[in-house]
Amino acid sequence: MTKEGILMMKRMHPSLVFILAAAICLFFSSCALGIPSREHLSYKEEGLRLIRQMDRMAESKEYTETYGMAEISSLVTEIGDGDYTAPKAIYQAVFSQPLYTIISGGIFQDISPEIGNILEKKFLASIPSMITAQTGTTMVAASSLLSIDEAFEAEGNTETSLLLFAFDNSYGAIVTYYPQENGLILASSYFIQADVFGDTNSASSLETFLEKVLVNKEITITEIPTN
Repeated sequence: MTKEGILMMKRMHPSLVFILAAAICLFFSSCALGIPSREHLSYKEEGLRLIRQMDRMAESKEYTETYGMAEISSLVTEIGDGDYTAPKAIYQAVFSQPLYTIISGGIFQDISPEIGNILEKKFLASIPSMITAQTGTTMVAASSLLSIDEAFEAEGNTETSLLLFAFDNSYGAIVTYYPQENGLILASSYFIQADVFGDTNSASSLETFLEKVLVNKEITITEIPTN
């Protein structure tokens, strides 16, 4: 983007800048959806790959300058300053029932499988926003602008799940995984503020936090090896 274009964005009303930024985010996400990874990856491997891509976006001065809103741009730069090379801990959350049943409190128990699959995807996609919302709207905006969606071929277990990645800095990441009918897994990655969970060295602490956010106790979190 030219300097003239960036200056024009900065003169725009903040709400318009936010809408444009969201559109940019959706553009990159939609591009990723149709390009599955060529190799079979585990959930952990795909998650780390997406986190590194988000980090490169956050480190890009050209990308951050398009935001126009200084508060969001500053937070994205701060996220990009973190080291996401090696996680100190990785946790996997699995659900004992379909998500749409868990989060809705059983309201949708009798719906058709087709509608159930649609709701499952929507509820899974809402979890990262529910988590980042705990730390304010600026974090929600920054996380959304850096998020990536990508379809890939997975090896091993392919259930609906989410992985929480903790690093030795102020930010971590959450990646959701949703099996699609074509055999691919749709992975969606987001940065989160690490201290939102409290003790990121404890699976039970994370489990308690998610149960509180989702208002349900049908969640089991296990720690998986980082190497």
